[in-house]
Amino acid sequence: MTKDDSVHRPDEPLKVLLVGARDGRGGAARALYRLYQALEDYERERLRVTLRVIESTTGDARVVSGKPRRTRFERLMHRLVVRLSARLFNRSRQADSGSLQSPSRYRTGLAREINGGDWDLVVLHWLGNRTLSIREVASIRFPIIWHLHDMWLFCGAEHIARDNRYLLGYPRKSGSLLSWQDLNQATYHLKKRAWSNKRFHVIAPSSWLAQESMRSALASDWPASVVPNTLDTDFWRPNYLHDGSPYSGREASGKLILAALEGGKNAWLKGEDLFFEMLRELRGILAEDSNLNPVTVKVFGSRISVPPDLSQLVENMGFLSDSELRSMYTRASVTVVPSRVENFNQVALESLACETPVVAFNTAGLPDIVVDGENGILAPAFDTRAMAEAVYSLILNPDEAVRMGQAGRAWVASHLHPREVAAQYANQLHEIYKRYR
Repeated sequence: MTKDDSVHRPDEPLKVLLVGARDGRGGAARALYRLYQALEDYERERLRVTLRVIESTTGDARVVSGKPRRTRFERLMHRLVVRLSARLFNRSRQADSGSLQSPSRYRTGLAREINGGDWDLVVLHWLGNRTLSIREVASIRFPIIWHLHDMWLFCGAEHIARDNRYLLGYPRKSGSLLSWQDLNQATYHLKKRAWSNKRFHVIAPSSWLAQESMRSALASDWPASVVPNTLDTDFWRPNYLHDGSPYSGREASGKLILAALEGGKNAWLKGEDLFFEMLRELRGILAEDSNLNPVTVKVFGSRISVPPDLSQLVENMGFLSDSELRSMYTRASVTVVPSRVENFNQVALESLACETPVVAFNTAGLPDIVVDGENGILAPAFDTRAMAEAVYSLILNPDEAVRMGQAGRAWVASHLHPREVAAQYANQLHEIYKRYR
């Protein structure tokens, strides 16, 4: 079915297929599954939604998962493309080793499966490298909506751009890298050729990401809408609201600073180096205040490497369950988000829902969440001294921190409740579908 031969009746729910790499590991996967749950819970009269992922970890029997069936030729081409790409683009991968890349060049067979179905709309979420190839996306015969979780759609192979080449059409990179060795440039031009006759509609959770899509060389002609990610505010709330226990305030014996970090390839993106530099600045500020109660710093996440000079100040908690996280947010005086680039940060949302103010840099999609002076503080981008002073101001003024935390909870509960977001999303899908008819 295409937009020209649609047989959808106005009184029937739209048949919508959500497609993603995963449903439960990583921020994009969690956001996708939360959206699916919200639409199933609140919009079944208007939408008939199916979720198709390659890897499922939620245990939800409704989710369709598993690798699609591939032909012998597709399996052979997969091996050839992987080996050839490894040889051609090895230097490019090394030059951009600090960012996740998805060339998406080999066919997976999923487009054939999608085209064998009966859908009014196909909504593509975070795909990674093994869900659909770039050419397969072009072969899908149903109207396509891209729900962005990062910048990959309008970039090359990179998921987060570290320069402005996506605005310029990926001109040749200065240095010794030859044009045919540039994986980002090659992937960008493959997208441009394969999608030349496509007109996608973009949905982004933050106004920043929607604007970057419309500014980009590839997606400037594609319309973009903003619908925020949802958050289960019945779960993400302070423990005293969740279990009925008496409100005991934040850490009574001192001040707790909480932060989510990530090492490895995402260390630069998540600002691990900026956070530790901020802590060094904060340590100097605290040394001058002998009247302040002890300050504890706890970080959580994967592959975190705490510098030796901060090992006495920082406790690395590693991975935490959602229940453990909720408890930590409730106890913390402030949550720090030191990221260089974020779309619609889940940690900031969860912290605010638990009435804990957030300190972050004024960059990318973070101002869509953190309203400076209202539910947290935005420091000038990557100014670690200013961030340290912001953190200090909140642990020094607990009444102000409480006020900001309560304002944050009120905003999240009113704007991001699953019922509210599901309604916005359903409205958008129906409006977009009308344009394709």
